[in-house]
Amino acid sequence: MRKSKISDLSLRTKIFVFTMMPFVLVSIIISMLSIQNRIKNERELTSNRIESYVALLESGYLSFNSIKQREKIEKLFNEKVLSAELIKRDRSIAFTTGGPEYEINKEQIDKAFQGYIIIFTRQNKILVQISLHPIIVKNTVVGILHLELSFEKSNDRIRQYTLFVLFLNIFGIILSFLLIYFLSKRIILNRLKGLTDMCSEVRRGNLNYRLFVTSHDELGKLALTFNDTAEELAERKQQLKEEKQKVLNNIRELEKYHENLEELVKERTIKLEESRISLTYLIEDVNESRAELDVLNKQLQAANKELEAFAYSVSHDLRAPLRNIDGFSQILLEDYSDILDKQGQHYLQRVRAGTQNMGQLIDDILSLSRSGRHTMDKKTINMESIIREVCKSLKNELKDRKVDFVVHEYPPALADSHLVKIVLTNLLSNALKFTRIRENAKIETGSMTEDDHTVFFIKDNGVGFDMKYASKLFTAFQRLHSAEEYEGSGIGLAIVQRIIHRHGGRVWMKSDKNIGTTFYFTL
Repeated sequence: MRKSKISDLSLRTKIFVFTMMPFVLVSIIISMLSIQNRIKNERELTSNRIESYVALLESGYLSFNSIKQREKIEKLFNEKVLSAELIKRDRSIAFTTGGPEYEINKEQIDKAFQGYIIIFTRQNKILVQISLHPIIVKNTVVGILHLELSFEKSNDRIRQYTLFVLFLNIFGIILSFLLIYFLSKRIILNRLKGLTDMCSEVRRGNLNYRLFVTSHDELGKLALTFNDTAEELAERKQQLKEEKQKVLNNIRELEKYHENLEELVKERTIKLEESRISLTYLIEDVNESRAELDVLNKQLQAANKELEAFAYSVSHDLRAPLRNIDGFSQILLEDYSDILDKQGQHYLQRVRAGTQNMGQLIDDILSLSRSGRHTMDKKTINMESIIREVCKSLKNELKDRKVDFVVHEYPPALADSHLVKIVLTNLLSNALKFTRIRENAKIETGSMTEDDHTVFFIKDNGVGFDMKYASKLFTAFQRLHSAEEYEGSGIGLAIVQRIIHRHGGRVWMKSDKNIGTTFYFTL
């Protein structure tokens, strides 16, 4: 048989048990303490009365002959006096009521002359107090008052007091029981029954059932929660009903569509077959176009190679006559300067300058050609080391110019070191050229992160240019300034763009006229 557990008890029983147990326990403790205090008070009252009686004897207000009057002493002490006697200093009995039942010895009498002695004993199951109290008259102990008091009356009073306390406790427990019973039923159990009834109604599908909330305590809040839950369930049920109706309507529509599905599938099948045939012809056309495109690409590559070879050959063949013109012009200037007038010397200097510019142009054309034909060797390179090397090389060509090169930290990059060096040389040379007008020229290089890509930049405080002409900068032989103002062939930025594109990056710039220019590029 399963043992009963506290968890199996009803809520009402649990409320009674856990409410009444502390109350009963506290009542018992208070009753015991009250009874103990009453016993203590009875004993102290008796001791005080003995002290008072002795004081009356010592003051002479009562004669020692009163010791023989048992009834008078009992009225004074409110206890039964078994015996009373006065023992003088020579141990003789002066006054007595007769027959003390407890014999005191000499040692106890000697101690009594020194101070008050109380001895408790039992006679016929009744507590008896034996008191030995010295009587002092004019600072002299004249005797000892020997009293034997029975606490029979005191026990009766304590017994009556105990019954009274017990009755009060029983009455309080019964009253508390009834109070807890009615309050728990009215405040808790009836309201919990309402919650239970609502759960039953909701389980049966009655979502319109509501509880009447009369308070704002925990049970009231719980009732409000139940009402809100039931209302939400009703709304959900209505939504489900509407969704179910929508599903049914969709099913009806699908059934209508199903009637024409076979015919639609047949039509689509015919169209699909026609599309397949058309796609076959289209694929054949694409393959033919691809083959033709491959042939054209090969022809274009061959033409590019021939064009590059031709440009290299022409540039190479043009170098010899240019060197001859420049050399003979120099000889004329050096050996026949005394024959030539200033106008003739000026013409020869212009011839030399033209041949040198033509030679530089040929070199730039060759560089542009090589930048497209150079075999890429991409690997992780130290960008900061390369740019510092280029800056050092350019500084050696500055002569008397004052230029502040600022090189920030560069992250490593995956690129061809030779081609990257050409890019940096062209961009830094441009910056040097267009900062010539500044007394304190400044060229700053560094990198930044933009959209998870590393962007390198070269910034100067040169003459700048109008951004509406920016599209022309990367076209070969395009210049924004005259050759008289700034030297150059206009091919350097075209070489930069070609190398950056070969790396899969891009290059762009931002400029403000008379403020400076910043070139950006990615690899």
